[in-house]
Amino acid sequence: MESFFGFNLLPNWIELIFRQTSIFLFESIGVIYFGLIKLFLSIGTFLIALILGILVGANISVSYYSFRSLSLRGTKGFVSLLGTVPAIVSGAAYCVPTLILVIGLQLTATLAAIWSLFVPLSAVLLF
Repeated sequence: MESFFGFNLLPNWIELIFRQTSIFLFESIGVIYFGLIKLFLSIGTFLIALILGILVGANISVSYYSFRSLSLRGTKGFVSLLGTVPAIVSGAAYCVPTLILVIGLQLTATLAAIWSLFVPLSAVLLF
């Protein structure tokens, strides 16, 4: 019987750390098991995700700071907070193509599986 938690590292992981398999996609060097879930470890992909996460977090924290500490209350404050939406959307415009590159095959398979549901849904939504 296998344990619930496991960890495997490839023997040649030092050679594979920054080897690219595709643009913005790096070779996995190990795997962590959580029951039925497998998490493949890729240092290059993790670093890209960490940098993008820091940028998004900084964007949200600056928006919150400007809303709270600059005395932006009431209608003026709400409009100022809405002014930060284009910055967050432009960040999403940068991240979404990268995300689609990473999960493209799974996204295509999912859309192909549920495509037949879109036709009746569109007919219902037209009424």
